[in-house]
Amino acid sequence: ADKMWSKSRHYRGQSESGDYLLEVTDGTFVDAEDGDVSTWTRFMNHANEETEACNVRPFMQTEIGGATHKYPRFFAMRDIPAGEELCFDYGEFYTEKSFD
Repeated sequence: ADKMWSKSRHYRGQSESGDYLLEVTDGTFVDAEDGDVSTWTRFMNHANEETEACNVRPFMQTEIGGATHKYPRFFAMRDIPAGEELCFDYGEFYTEKSFD
């Protein structure tokens, strides 16, 4: 699977740095580096969860209209003024990699 992933990335001109591999919940990661499959959420910034700057949180399972959805969804944790950056905690994996 890793060789297929790498070959696909190379073929499509996508990098393989892993710098934008973000933990959404325990054991679930989002590869925001791949611009072909990422959404606008790849541009959200990091903020520690305990801070006011962390204004959105990801959830992997949500119930909407009686249906269960199992994919990353981001929800605002407070009112966010127009123009304020959207930030969530990228997770322990990102923090460890960034500050070692």
